[in-house]
Amino acid sequence: MKLPIPPRDLQRDLNEFDIWITPSLGEITDTDKYKEELARVIRIFEELGQATGNFQDERHCAHDAIAQTFAHVANGKTEAERAELFKSLASTLFLVTGKSDNNAKCQFPLFLRDVARWETLPSVQHRRGRSIEGGGFRS
Repeated sequence: MKLPIPPRDLQRDLNEFDIWITPSLGEITDTDKYKEELARVIRIFEELGQATGNFQDERHCAHDAIAQTFAHVANGKTEAERAELFKSLASTLFLVTGKSDNNAKCQFPLFLRDVARWETLPSVQHRRGRSIEGGGFRS
């Protein structure tokens, strides 16, 4: 049985689009994913806050100081804890730079290939219980 095609109704179609494609801010903040990302961002600010005296001095907020602080915080953590810490940092960077994960998936690999001249993404391999970095650099 072939169903008839309903007549086009712009207002009905826009309302349906709004319901399915454009969730309200309230609906977004109620999701588990939003709460998970918010917790990650909070974690990074708490870690960096502790390491910088709650951002007392603006010099401690320079990119090199934050990178050193982050490396210091990551040292001594288990691999799983470091992975979660890096996820938290990525969430925070996406938030404060206005970049999306589309940039990371689509544009960043092109940058690595065309500008940084990497052939592959960096990876960490394990051999005999030791971590061995796999590069992406071309010679």
